[in-house]
Amino acid sequence: GPLSSVAKVVSEAPELASKINKIVWMGGALHVKGNVSQCDAPHHDESAEWNSYCDPQAVHTVWNAVNGSIPVVMCPLDVTQYVPVTHDFLDQIKSVSGSNNTPILELAWNAYSEVLEMYQVELWDVLTTIFLAHPEYFESEIIETEVDATGKSQGRIRAQKGGRKVQVLLKVNPQLIYHYIIQQWSS
Repeated sequence: GPLSSVAKVVSEAPELASKINKIVWMGGALHVKGNVSQCDAPHHDESAEWNSYCDPQAVHTVWNAVNGSIPVVMCPLDVTQYVPVTHDFLDQIKSVSGSNNTPILELAWNAYSEVLEMYQVELWDVLTTIFLAHPEYFESEIIETEVDATGKSQGRIRAQKGGRKVQVLLKVNPQLIYHYIIQQWSS
């Protein structure tokens, strides 16, 4: 979600900021179109991802906390686009849940089935948490970035020479991710 809570901590208790080992965040859209639409924000240029759009000042605060010394790993739309929730993925969930019906498989199938017909859904936060267990599944790059805190591009995170260095997740093998998710949710 938005980095509002983290920004509050680093602003109001800077002594705690030095204790943060790393921030792994699902947010941003670096080289792809954002997911903030004209319906959501009529004056926005659709360049921002929702979590960064919601509180761009928080992103700016976190980026600059402790002189930018807190390592940030950003899981942007650039990488989440590789793992959409598809009918095939739902079929895999249904197939596995038939033989090993766990509450999380049932919940996932019900929730994703409900929204898939209305929206394009990606495994945004799920993918981000997988990075914590298996960073080797991802290709990433250190990129200097800047956040647009106001204006028609509010929340846009862009590559900017001399900007805040962030580890950006860029690629992942979808089949590996789908397999890992099914394995975890069925145990």
